[in-house]
Amino acid sequence: MTQKQRLASLAGIVVALVLVGASAGSWASAPEQTATREPNTRPRLALLIGIQSYPQLGAHRQLNGSRNDVSLVSTLLVDRFGFRPDQVVTLLDDGATGASIRREMGRLVERLGRVSADGPAAQVVFYFSGHGSRVPDQEEGHPDCDEEDGLDETLVPYDADEEGGDQDIRDDELHHFVEAVCSRGAARVWAVLDCCHSGTGVRGATTIRRLERNVVAQAPTSGEPRRIKPKRLPDEAVVLSACRASEVEPEYRESDRSYGLLTRFLVEALRETPKASALSYGMLRQMIVDRYQRNAVVPAPTPQLEGTAQALRHVVLGAGGECDRTPYFRAEPLGRDGRTVRLAGGAFHGVTVGSLYQLYERPEQIAWQPDRPGDAPPSLAWLEIESADGLVATARAFQWADAGHTAKTEIGLPRDFRHGYAVERYHEYTHTSARLRVVRAIDPEADGPPLGPDDPAVPPAVRNGLASIRGEGESEWLTWVEGDAACDLLLRIDGHHAALFPATGMTSGEPGGDRVRGASIPVSLRGGWGPIDLAAPDKAAEQLKDYLRRIVRARNLIRLAATQTADGAAARVDLELLAVKLNRDLEIETARRWALAPERSLVMQKDDLFALRATLPPTSPKAMYVTVLAIDPDMQIHAVLPHQEGVGLVDPQRLEPGASRTSSPYQCTEPYGPHQAIVLATEAPNDFHMLAQPALPRTRSTTAGSPLDELLLEQTYFRTRGRRPRPQKSADPSWSATLLRWDAVP
Repeated sequence: MTQKQRLASLAGIVVALVLVGASAGSWASAPEQTATREPNTRPRLALLIGIQSYPQLGAHRQLNGSRNDVSLVSTLLVDRFGFRPDQVVTLLDDGATGASIRREMGRLVERLGRVSADGPAAQVVFYFSGHGSRVPDQEEGHPDCDEEDGLDETLVPYDADEEGGDQDIRDDELHHFVEAVCSRGAARVWAVLDCCHSGTGVRGATTIRRLERNVVAQAPTSGEPRRIKPKRLPDEAVVLSACRASEVEPEYRESDRSYGLLTRFLVEALRETPKASALSYGMLRQMIVDRYQRNAVVPAPTPQLEGTAQALRHVVLGAGGECDRTPYFRAEPLGRDGRTVRLAGGAFHGVTVGSLYQLYERPEQIAWQPDRPGDAPPSLAWLEIESADGLVATARAFQWADAGHTAKTEIGLPRDFRHGYAVERYHEYTHTSARLRVVRAIDPEADGPPLGPDDPAVPPAVRNGLASIRGEGESEWLTWVEGDAACDLLLRIDGHHAALFPATGMTSGEPGGDRVRGASIPVSLRGGWGPIDLAAPDKAAEQLKDYLRRIVRARNLIRLAATQTADGAAARVDLELLAVKLNRDLEIETARRWALAPERSLVMQKDDLFALRATLPPTSPKAMYVTVLAIDPDMQIHAVLPHQEGVGLVDPQRLEPGASRTSSPYQCTEPYGPHQAIVLATEAPNDFHMLAQPALPRTRSTTAGSPLDELLLEQTYFRTRGRRPRPQKSADPSWSATLLRWDAVP
């Protein structure tokens, strides 16, 4: 099926167990494209733990989405992967004490003892959604003394106290559990840990799944580095943790519900993928990262993957053909007038409000190439999605009023219609504008209720800045949300200062300074983008608008590149991260492709030297013109290629088939965190390097130029082209985009 999209809609722990990996089409995962398949006649057992209520912790330590997470994962295992309900044990809140978790882990191992080691290996899922934390590691000489930093990571049970104790489930215990599960070669372990144990993120608009404790690392006894006994995962276990040690794992707010960020997009990836039988753990990890980018979850943590190369190539949960999903949804009438139908697919299957489907009576009638239907019977109707919950969606039936598909006519389905099958024709990407919540800080850990535009507690500088943020002819690129609605950005006000935060609670780390005009910056604003001095209203309003414009432009560029499909597009330009060495003239002497870290991501450290290389494959039918842009964790956009050597001078952008261009060398410095690089390739010369300028470039006509020109005007300059009722193609053959991500760590 050719997937089309509307141009106007594009926008778009370290504990021992989890299996998830990197996606098809990603250059970093090229060696993992063939998943290892195995017989699917194996036992299945799952232990799912969700804790959002912690009675011995303070009010600000409570979570919101853990019960939703467990419900999502349980339904996924039963509906998609063939687990029987009696094979899935769930522990929620007061049922998930330290003793209860250990008891169920022991029972699971006992049940596996009754599984024959001669048959297919059992599939075991261990899932935890809740707080993660740390406690001191055991002393030297203890068999579980295994941490160089002197700290054990833990899962925090329902009955844990503030400083931690015997209730916590240490990573040592989880490792012994995994070893017991895999000991006879009769089982493989999949555990998903939606929590974090450390990190330098700041408080955003959602809850962070980390319990901070005043713990002291176990010190070496000899003055030398600690004598430890490192642990190694069994060959049949793979580890996926929600984030690296320097990051945090936020909850993700969607409509009126919260979920763990990892769980939300893990479930979507597994629900949406039609061919589960060809999906490896390596591919799955990158699919999650891709979805963070497509949904503009920026900055987002980096899921960590651990396991042997062979284990990462295994099919997720050993799925066979019976787990594959057909690329259509069953549809049934909703109401008596035949105008509304319910689809057996929702947000976690990739169904979005505004997307268009065609409805057929039987699957074999579906025209898989709608532009060339041939002898296929006509569809019963078109459907426009009106609402999409987790697993179901509702749609209104219509027909096009003209051959050009510019106007719709609502219709009712026949009275004898009982069910049919809907296939997607046009995909609408949601949240095309950024959503901003405004709050006042009560103390360093708590905010007051969200403020609306008419609330007297909103400073005039903020009200005036947000009221005038749209320029003439610009789209609704920013929405001020009220109440408990989901948001992307948070403006936190404390006294006479304010700062912007991503909803994920992740920024590049410490702020550049802590004083403005001699006034100390409140602790509640540390780490945010700013500070904004509200004592100077006019300057503050302009500063707020400038910050928001820069942030949203960067988010939309990332989303645009992530949502560009390869279907019908121009030859895709490869983008590589290179480790380089320089000669005495500071020119690149040697360059090699950056090696993947053990968790299958790209990681560089302070002072590392690197460059970016764009290559047009030799199979390309024509030359292309490339622009490479880099976006850092502070949402700044930098021009990498072409080099700008002077006013009015532009390096040649043209790439012949098989040719490469390498950027100047760079050194890894602050800001640390996730970096993105985007290559935009067009058939004609372009000036997209101008996107890197801090000020908006001169206005360009929307009636001339390439389709990508128009799209970038919408996404980064917020120029509206008005309502276009007919869906437009984004898979335009004249351009393509490629997105590359790496993490910089101090």
